[in-house]
Amino acid sequence: MLWTPVGFGAGIGGYFALAREPYWAIGPACACVLLIGFLVARMRRNGGLIWLIPLVVVLGFITAQVRTALIPPHLLAVATAGVVTGTVEAIEDRPSRPRILLSGARISAAGGEVRLERTRFSLRSGAALPGIGETIAIPASLRPPPPPSAPGAYDFRRAAFFDLVSAVGYATGPFRRLTDPEVKDGQGGTGEAGEGSLL
Repeated sequence: MLWTPVGFGAGIGGYFALAREPYWAIGPACACVLLIGFLVARMRRNGGLIWLIPLVVVLGFITAQVRTALIPPHLLAVATAGVVTGTVEAIEDRPSRPRILLSGARISAAGGEVRLERTRFSLRSGAALPGIGETIAIPASLRPPPPPSAPGAYDFRRAAFFDLVSAVGYATGPFRRLTDPEVKDGQGGTGEAGEGSLL
């Protein structure tokens, strides 16, 4: 039916429009109720379509839930301080404190190395900034993306999950450019970066 992709897409869109992650059983429970209603209506030859349309929407919703559950866990488990390395993907040169986004990041701390998908952290106001595409190493204090500050508030952790942002925090020292030619000699360019506010 022509409306089937529309209903399925509406279910997927409805899932991603939610402010917080829904309880996992909501989708399957609704699907079971609608499926039973559809089968009963078909047996009575009376109004099966009014059950089928919302069923397709719920199936789209469930599909989005399942795909989300299959995403490998990537959020930082606990607050960690260490040296973060990664490639500069984006820079927000804000008047107060600039922020940088590193991709393919990892943090080396006392407990060993932890791999991160992306990490976003702030620098001190007026600090020197790396260039887009540069690979850098920088000491930083990171923590998992924070949960909602109050019931019904914006869920930054959920948004960070879908953006593959594993951790947020602030730099605690200068960065070192690992893409500089001097790295071959064990050196490396540095840029002034300092303590900033937690994102």
